[in-house]
Order: sequence, then structure tokens, then C-alpha cells
Amino acid sequence: MILALTRAQGRAWAAIEEAWWLRELTAVQGLSQQEVARHCGRDVSWVSRRLTLLDGLSEPLSQALRVGTLSLWSATRVLIPLARANADHAGRLLEALRAHPLATRTLRAWFARYRQARARERERLVDHPRLFEAALAVRAQERVEASLRDGPEGACLHDIRVLEAILARLNKRLAALSGEPWPEDLRRTLLRLTETLVREAHTLARYSPHDHPRDAHRDPHAEGPRGESAPDRPGP
Repeated sequence: MILALTRAQGRAWAAIEEAWWLRELTAVQGLSQQEVARHCGRDVSWVSRRLTLLDGLSEPLSQALRVGTLSLWSATRVLIPLARANADHAGRLLEALRAHPLATRTLRAWFARYRQARARERERLVDHPRLFEAALAVRAQERVEASLRDGPEGACLHDIRVLEAILARLNKRLAALSGEPWPEDLRRTLLRLTETLVREAHTLARYSPHDHPRDAHRDPHAEGPRGESAPDRPGP
């Protein structure tokens, strides 16, 4: 078993899989954590951290992992953290996912929403995750329709508003750091961002609303001083 754990062929073992191996070696085979660590070429803290992963793993959750109805990602990133915080919610969510599994991307978005939701909304999210998936689909369709309706002008307006919001948030965070020593990587990155913003400001000035849209892309050598065609120029 130790050879199988330390010399896995093909893909590497997931952390939860290593935890199962280690629990078998310690709880069933009777090895101490120190012995397992020495045989595996690891330290005791690694063994202890892996075994801790199983603390919030109920038998239904463990069984769902073993039979493949629940992915390792879903268990380690969503169900196990949720079980440690609220075992009842984790159990109800597992039952709902057994009936109607969610894609990994959807479950990631579900968990992000759950962490921000209040108590009443959390109850609905746990019991009816499919409704959340349907709401995501509706929002995605609305974004497609808005894109078709607003066109590239609307996309530009959206990007400008996003940039304004990000810069406003960055200014607040930088102001909160005033008077404190900054890490060197933050100083370098901020300097690089400042240079980028100055350079992009000159670029964006070409698209001033006072100019005709085509002026930004017009070749200054295309016409002579009075609208006459420019003389032939040598090729590049």
C-alpha cells in the first residue's frame, strides 16, 4: 500500500485520495503517523494535514465520491468546506446533486453565491440548486440579447464603466495603505500600471468624441495639404 501511495503510475493522487490511503494505513493497518511519514518520505505534518481532510467527510459524501456521482473537485472545493461549516446544508445539497448533478463551473458559481447569501436565500440554494442553474442560463441569454441590441458601442460603454469602477476601488485601497511601507512588488507593479495608463491615455485621445470616427485611423500621408492625392511613395 505504501508503494502504491508513493509510486502512483499515470496521474498523481488527489489529496483526498491520499487521505484515504493514509487512513487505511493508520486506522486499519495500525501504523503510526510517524511511521507512515517515514515510509512515504514525508513529514508528519503532511500526514496530519491529509487526514484532516477527512474530518468533514460524512459516509454519504464518501460513498458518492467512491461511486463517481460526485467529482473530487466538487467534494474538496465545495462539499467538504460546506460540511465543516454546516453539515445539514452539505447533506441536503448532496441529495440535490445526486438527483440533478451540476457542471463544475455552475457549482463554482453556486458556491460563490452561497457564501454571499443570507440565511433565507441559502436555504433555497441548498434545496433547489437547479433553480440557480436556470437563473444563470437566463442571465447568459440576457447578456447575449443585450450584446446583439447594443452592439460594439454598448460593449465599449460597458468596458469603460468597468475600468472606472476598478480604478475607483484601487484608489481607495491605495489610500488605505498610505503611511505604511509597501512591498517592492507592489511598488513596481503600480509604477508599471502608471506608465501603461499614461500611454493608453494618449491612445484613447485619438478616439475623442469631437473627432470623426474615421479620423483616428486615417493615414496622414493619404492626401496632400489641400485634399490632393499624395505623390507616390516608395514601398516599405
